[in-house]
Amino acid sequence: MKKWMAAVAISTLIVQAGTVVWVPQTGYAATAAASSMTLIKETPITSGAILKDYSWSFERNKKPVQVQAHVIQVDLQNPLVKLDTIAGTGQQYTKRQTALGMANENGAVAATNGDFYNMQAEGVPMGPQVIDGKLTATPSVGLNGFYSFGLTKENKPVIDLFSYEGTVKTADGATFPLGGINKTYYWTEPDGTHTHKDGLFMYTDKWGQVDRSNDGVSYPTEVLVQNGVIVKVAPGDIIDMIAPKDGYILRAAGKADEFVRAHMKEGDKLIADYRVFALDNADKYDVSTFNTMIGGHTILVDQGQPAEFSRNTSEISGGSAVARTAIGYTKDERYVYVITVDKNSTSTGVTLAELQQLMIKLDTWKGMNLDGGGSTEMAVRPLGEFATQWVSNQESRRVVNGVAVYSTAPEGKEVQWVELPQKQTYFVNEKVTLTPKKAYDEYYNPLDPKKVTGQWTMSSPIGSIDGNILTAKQKGTTQVTFQNGTAQGSMEVQILGREDISKLEVSTLSGEITDTNKPLLKVTTTQGDERVLAPESIQWEKRKSGEKEVWIARVDGFSTIVTTPVTMEKLLADFDATSLPVSFSSLPLDADIQGTAQITAVPGDTGSSSGKAAVLNYDMSRAAGTKNASIQLNGQGIELNGQPLSMKLRLYGDSSNNWFRAELTDATKKSFLVDIARPIDWTGWKDITVDFSSYGMQYPVTLKRLYIASPLNEQNERKQVGMVAVDNLSIQYQQTADQGVKPLVKLAIDRKELTADGKQVVLDQAPVIVQDNTMVPIRFITEALGGQLAWDEQERKVSILRGTHFVELWVGQKDLVADGKRTTAEVAPLIMNERTMVPLRMIAEKMGWQVGWDASTYSITLQ
Repeated sequence: MKKWMAAVAISTLIVQAGTVVWVPQTGYAATAAASSMTLIKETPITSGAILKDYSWSFERNKKPVQVQAHVIQVDLQNPLVKLDTIAGTGQQYTKRQTALGMANENGAVAATNGDFYNMQAEGVPMGPQVIDGKLTATPSVGLNGFYSFGLTKENKPVIDLFSYEGTVKTADGATFPLGGINKTYYWTEPDGTHTHKDGLFMYTDKWGQVDRSNDGVSYPTEVLVQNGVIVKVAPGDIIDMIAPKDGYILRAAGKADEFVRAHMKEGDKLIADYRVFALDNADKYDVSTFNTMIGGHTILVDQGQPAEFSRNTSEISGGSAVARTAIGYTKDERYVYVITVDKNSTSTGVTLAELQQLMIKLDTWKGMNLDGGGSTEMAVRPLGEFATQWVSNQESRRVVNGVAVYSTAPEGKEVQWVELPQKQTYFVNEKVTLTPKKAYDEYYNPLDPKKVTGQWTMSSPIGSIDGNILTAKQKGTTQVTFQNGTAQGSMEVQILGREDISKLEVSTLSGEITDTNKPLLKVTTTQGDERVLAPESIQWEKRKSGEKEVWIARVDGFSTIVTTPVTMEKLLADFDATSLPVSFSSLPLDADIQGTAQITAVPGDTGSSSGKAAVLNYDMSRAAGTKNASIQLNGQGIELNGQPLSMKLRLYGDSSNNWFRAELTDATKKSFLVDIARPIDWTGWKDITVDFSSYGMQYPVTLKRLYIASPLNEQNERKQVGMVAVDNLSIQYQQTADQGVKPLVKLAIDRKELTADGKQVVLDQAPVIVQDNTMVPIRFITEALGGQLAWDEQERKVSILRGTHFVELWVGQKDLVADGKRTTAEVAPLIMNERTMVPLRMIAEKMGWQVGWDASTYSITLQ
């Protein structure tokens, strides 16, 4: 093979099977060196770690450029912070993950991307790695100029060139070189030798797949070793498993294969001896005692000056302005700087020569380059938050490993800082529990806002506060303040009344409405804001409307009518006499989530109403991030004809604290994720009704799947392995109630008489026309049509109830409220001859009356 034909893409790096010659950079280091850098913001991350954001302006090619840099400064002398490295999902190689994902999975408070890697191979670092004091990957022997960063057992920073040597010794005393630990294939320099063609390599449980660097150039024999004993030899074959924690798997090819066949037997002891050492002085460091270590590329800064690059930097676009990641430390060895430089609309990126100048401006004594370009990422936990968020993110690329910052601080004893929401809006008579938005202790540990106590006060008496319970009493605006020791925060609170509400409607209704079972109501303001109110914040009145019992709900006098719908039920599946096909699926698609979905009896259960149920077994323990495991229904789902109100099911819980949800798609193909149980905090069967009315779905809808969900936030409080089951799945539709015989009412303009089903009634006030609107005496009309009318003298308000309709009007006001919706009439109600006159057309529409008009006789019919 020719030298350059063996090129392998390593992220933005090209490792070539040939001699590497350093190529000088053509950046604008001199101009960059003469420029100044501005510290924009400095934010604590945890005790001993600070995030610093910089803006750097200089000229490149005689044109002004702007660069944004982010620096995590870690104090190595602070015992409450730990600098370490992390690997992919589950701390395993071959399972690449973003820096943010790795940080949140492992509880880090900050992380960046790390080493370079072969993008065409499995996804493992080129250089060495030590995680929490344990060697998980060795340097790539035969590749020149790759520097590594580490921390000694004394927590002293090191940047140097490292190498590796190792052997295995069989029971008969034969030895063979051990090429490395958890390494993918590459070509050595300068001879271009394929490392795995004749090599012997070790793979531990940190290698997360059963395929171990099989690129077709060599064909392996594999050996399983546990506790120093050869358990299995697979000549010319792989061992179909990930290495166990108490052992490893050897991959042998070519000459190594010959050695294995000649000297290794099952049951024999095997000794593996290896070490990582500094190239210039093998005794300079005892790498076996390092706290952490990670590989990189070229050295950038040495003794506070730009260093000569140790590799050909054209292979990582060294002369191009791109996003970069780097790591370095100060002369006194106290501070480590983990640095990212953005390339986006506000930041041009930097060349390597410019990156050298940036690091020197940061007072870096020695520093090296990490993987960059699309791999550059930084995630940091904001103050008061429990998970990291992106600070620098080019592509959200999944990378092989990273540099991580951990807090080792104890739980604090005091509240150091609180933040309240910017503005809160409540309604008259509403009771709310006040909680801070965020808080942290003296070590910058985030605190659960619900558990943070203190004194709440209000600047003006438009409400009252008892402990942390605020009761809104009258419309207005006030400042609410929270204080705990020196920690203090305030927020503006606005209390709204009837005039500020445009709509009041049912949000969630479960079962029949009773004195103890009220629905949640959603209120919409005149500004378009929406919020759900608890039943205790609402005034309730039970009324009889004909033979039907209804409830009138009011928020500061703004009313709506609430009834228990008359429903019919359709059984979808009891998974016994009536069933449907089920199958297992999971998300994300590339996550290692195992499970089954099948129709069977629930193991050990006798409480099901039928012999079988849809049983979901799931194992999400090897997957990271937000994840779910599903019962896929009927292949592509079940189309629910008509307009279903709700869904009922029996759910067998496993006390996992996971969520159980349904996914539905509507006629526009929009997906809706409907909560069924959030969380599953019980074991055994439970009957559940799920209301569809608040989701705004366009019918018809399709029920796609039922699934277990484990969101990333607070995931450590949920079980990742378990079993749930579903039985007696049905949907409910609203059934049209029998309206009975509808009365017929006749009346005419300027005539003081009304006929109801042939019976004549004399009116005190005849219907009249006002501003082109027919005004009628509402009491006579309402009672003639079988409705009820009430008059409130204090508010000068008329309330009309008939069937499931409820309308309220105020004399002299054009705004009225009909079935929970504010509407504006053309003419306001008025008093004539001590009778309330209302606009007929508007009221008829809202009450569901049918109106007939005879223009020749000016007569009206209502039904």
